[in-house]
Amino acid sequence: MPRPITVGATTDPARLRARLARVRAAGYAMTRDEVGEGISSIAAPIVDASGVVAGCAHVHWPTYRFPDADSPAVAAIRDRVIATAAAIGEDLSRGA
Repeated sequence: MPRPITVGATTDPARLRARLARVRAAGYAMTRDEVGEGISSIAAPIVDASGVVAGCAHVHWPTYRFPDADSPAVAAIRDRVIATAAAIGEDLSRGA
């Protein structure tokens, strides 16, 4: 099993598969203290016209700034990241 980067990192294969299923269903991923201690992030896929994930839109911030993952501020960040990823995907699909 891989060594975790941080204490909060998911390394168990079964837990990782379950988490990826939740991320696919939700359309975004959120981390708290997984990539780095004290860092939270949200990412959403950029999908092209053929349905292929071409990249992602991502934002990160110090966890102490928004300690409550369910706060209105975090929800606003999430919604903006998802909308940005969708807009970039539309541009890619149009060849912009």
